[in-house]
Amino acid sequence: MQNHEFIAEIQRHTKLESKDEALSVTKAVLETLADHQAGNAPAKLAAQLPEGIAECITNYKSDVDAEGEGFPLQEFYNRVATRAAVDSENAVKYSQAVFAVLQEAVTDGEIEKIRGTLPPEYAELFDGERQDAAN
Repeated sequence: MQNHEFIAEIQRHTKLESKDEALSVTKAVLETLADHQAGNAPAKLAAQLPEGIAECITNYKSDVDAEGEGFPLQEFYNRVATRAAVDSENAVKYSQAVFAVLQEAVTDGEIEKIRGTLPPEYAELFDGERQDAAN
């Protein structure tokens, strides 16, 4: 998948009209995921992403010795909302969209590695459905 295809898929999933908005949302989600991940996990994900998208991670977090922060899913959404300057409902929607496109863009093995490092509540990022409608 090429950079323009990745962004086009984000736009399709999110209904965002602007490529800049789609890139901003993508950057917010990938930076937040990088915050959660430890060691070289962010770099391994970035290695499979298109040029221009990979830099959302590599320009943000290049310290392979960094420890992941390990925060709850709601905090993930809060951070995305802050970084992308969107409301919490859109933070959920956009996060799920970026994860949907990630699943198209990288290998199944890489997706499984990411899933394996996240708590069970993060499953909704991969499945596209809220696990608890009350949130």
